[in-house]
Amino acid sequence: MDPRQPCGRDAELAAVDAFLDGGRDGLRALVLEGAPGIGKTTLWREAVARAEARGLTVLSCRPVETDAKLGFASLADLVAPVVDRALPSLPEPQRAALEVALLYAAPAGAGPDRRAVGTAVRSVLRGAAAEGPLLVAVDDVQWLDRASASALSFALRRLHASPILVLVALRLEPGGGDPLDLERAAPDGFTRLRLGPLTLSGLYHAIREQLGEVFPRPTLQRIAQASGGNPLLALELARALGEAGARPLPGEPLPVPETLGALMEGRIRRLPAASREAVLVAASVAGAHRALVAGVVGDRVDYALEAAERAGVVAIAGDRVRFTHPLLASAAYAAAPAESRRDVHRKLAGIVAEPEEQARHRALGAAGPDESVAAALDEAARRANGRGAPEAAAELAELACRLTPPERGEDRLRRTVELAEYEFRAGDTTHAQQLVESVRDGPASGPLRARALELAARILHVAGTSAEAVTSCEEALAIAGGDPQLRARIHATLAEVCWHDFRLALEHARAAVDLLDGVADPDAGTLSLALAALVEAEFYAGRGLRLDTIERALELERLAPAPRVADRVSASLGALLKYQGDFAGARVRLDEAYRTATEEGDEASLAYVVGHLPQLELWTGDWPAADRHAVEHLELADATGQADQRRQALFNLAIVHAHAGRADEARTEAEQLLAEAEAADDGWGASNALAAVGLLELSLGDAPAAAARLERNLELREAMGATEPMRAQGDLVEALVETGELGRAAEISRLLDERADAAGRSPMLAIAARARALVAAAGGDLDEAAADCEEALAQHERAPIEFEAARTLLVLGRIRRRRGERRAARDALEQARASFEQLGAPLWAERAAAELRRVPIRRRASEEELTPTEERVAELAAAGRTNLQVAQALFVSPKTVEANLTRVYRKLGVRSRAELGATMALRRNEWDAAKT
Repeated sequence: MDPRQPCGRDAELAAVDAFLDGGRDGLRALVLEGAPGIGKTTLWREAVARAEARGLTVLSCRPVETDAKLGFASLADLVAPVVDRALPSLPEPQRAALEVALLYAAPAGAGPDRRAVGTAVRSVLRGAAAEGPLLVAVDDVQWLDRASASALSFALRRLHASPILVLVALRLEPGGGDPLDLERAAPDGFTRLRLGPLTLSGLYHAIREQLGEVFPRPTLQRIAQASGGNPLLALELARALGEAGARPLPGEPLPVPETLGALMEGRIRRLPAASREAVLVAASVAGAHRALVAGVVGDRVDYALEAAERAGVVAIAGDRVRFTHPLLASAAYAAAPAESRRDVHRKLAGIVAEPEEQARHRALGAAGPDESVAAALDEAARRANGRGAPEAAAELAELACRLTPPERGEDRLRRTVELAEYEFRAGDTTHAQQLVESVRDGPASGPLRARALELAARILHVAGTSAEAVTSCEEALAIAGGDPQLRARIHATLAEVCWHDFRLALEHARAAVDLLDGVADPDAGTLSLALAALVEAEFYAGRGLRLDTIERALELERLAPAPRVADRVSASLGALLKYQGDFAGARVRLDEAYRTATEEGDEASLAYVVGHLPQLELWTGDWPAADRHAVEHLELADATGQADQRRQALFNLAIVHAHAGRADEARTEAEQLLAEAEAADDGWGASNALAAVGLLELSLGDAPAAAARLERNLELREAMGATEPMRAQGDLVEALVETGELGRAAEISRLLDERADAAGRSPMLAIAARARALVAAAGGDLDEAAADCEEALAQHERAPIEFEAARTLLVLGRIRRRRGERRAARDALEQARASFEQLGAPLWAERAAAELRRVPIRRRASEEELTPTEERVAELAAAGRTNLQVAQALFVSPKTVEANLTRVYRKLGVRSRAELGATMALRRNEWDAAKT
């Protein structure tokens, strides 16, 4: 079945929207075409739904293959909504022909006149289009019965000037074509949209939404490869894989659904024996070519491949041999007896030259354990990992484990740890965790078990909780022995996983560096890892970046980079520069880390890198990009089984949506994050959730709710030993000022000031200065408050975050209004409102607009203040009284009232009683606000 929603089809949906929103000056047609199962019907249904939402009249039909033999069956479905209303107005020949065609009446002779039916359909469609926008939509247009296609084609060719939209879905297949000939019917308004394979992201969403399954990234890639990106096939493969309940072993194809598998294997079994052997060879090796196949099957190669090509199993292009669909390769491999497969692999091992490929074929050709083969696989796995192919490394390492003889137990355990590292990099965190736990809980020696515990800690950190990761590291230290390099690595990992206690993280980072500084020739990779941990620990403890330490770590990293990109100082530096306010530098480092992780196949690290992009884009003003990256981050976190990154992704989504005023989404995401963080005993995640909700409540004007959330946020951060300045602390000061808790606001402001000064981060120095301004203004010291705002704006220029700068301008505008600086107040508030509107922050734009309404209207220099008499006359006139009624109320003559009103009109710059009423109402609001 097709996915219910068109996942991964953003470009196609944009084309559909453009088609539906285009001009209505003539016939326009859109053909959605693609292979069976590619998602045409899903996109067609969505297009129809969007047309209906726009108020278009939709005439649609969805023929099936069996309808092709039934005359006018589809036409009846298509015109059903309008035909009863249209028939009475048709000329008699047209009405009679159409009634017979639609089985409304018995034929008088041999049958309806086809030309009369086509003319009647033209009249029906033209009449429907005259009543409003019309969409004619046909799914699987290739199954239209001939009579319906002929009538509809006849009509459309004669409606080229009518404002009608035609949408059809067309299956691409040999000898097929559009039976409506729409390119001819709408030569100036014809669009062809070919649907290609879904991206990995699109398949991820389709599988998750349809089946509720989230597969590890490497498994998802295998599904994509086997299905060719076809969503129907991918769903069926995913369903079969879920039902199998076990991951395929190296060399095994994915389980194919029973009916589909039987169909595919049936095509293979009908081939001659030589062809079956040839396609087995092609299915057993990547990038098969004729010479390679000939090396196994010999002189029969031409006959064998030609027969397979005639059967549509393979296609020959030059020397290359490829399957017409990836699933046929799986079927060819699965249909062969096990001994035949092993025989082919043994022969291939003697032909291929590349060591990795040779080792793989030796393994798949082995009948049982073989240490020489296992050792070759071991080496091949390291090479594959080194060239940035951890998925290939994992497959080779798993084969090495399986082929290690039972008597070499220590080698098998060592290889299992290495396999876990490869799986972790490749993004299969769950399997990596299972592997490393089998070593941790097994009979491994002290150092090997300590290494397994250290790796388990890193995996637990992303898949479980920091507390479990810390325990694993502490156990590792207890059995690591006296090897300073191993102990230093464990201390460095401890520093990385100590998110519940930053003081402890700093202690372990220093211990790791001290241990390695005492070694004559320390391992460059381990020392780089330790220095990276120290840089992060010091930063999150509220200190600045130590450039000497960073340079040293980067130099060592170039010599011996850490296995995972996320563990390298070059990657973490991108995040730290972001917080520091060096957005350009952060972007360079994060882009470099993303490129490196992609090149090295380090799927697990991609989530870490992408996780820092939403805030970077949020702060630099591209909020749509921030939203896209937040969604991508959640997808990567789920696909790689990283619970900590999933929680960070939920925070990214919540904070982006809070900024954008999407209150329901932000609240749902923050509540989900809080629940998941509390279940995992993750104080960092819980505090993030509270920060997001606090900002949202502040944006909505609920200061008491904001203050409660943000106080809890601060409490959690303090308990973790996090002494860095946080944006949430600035929000807390603003919420406390609005609730009148000035003493507490001043206390938090001083704390934020101290930490921002110690960290030296321009973004936080700006927020700290704004917090001081809020406290000073609340205490009545408007001059000090204005000076603090000016200082904040200067810091904003060093690290421009437009949203935060606009918030500072909003505060400055309030202060200037209270100081009586009307023009300056309006300037600041208008800048703030314009920034909020441009960014897409409606809640804050409305706050700025409300403040603008409180600023008295600026008068020209020539204007004078109203006298008390003029003020009273203006008030009564604005209330709707006539000149005579005003004169009676004030005990003056009507001429005196008229003279006063003339002066009032001139001074206030108004020309009518209506304008006078609006102006006087605004003045009363200003007076009320000033009194308040």
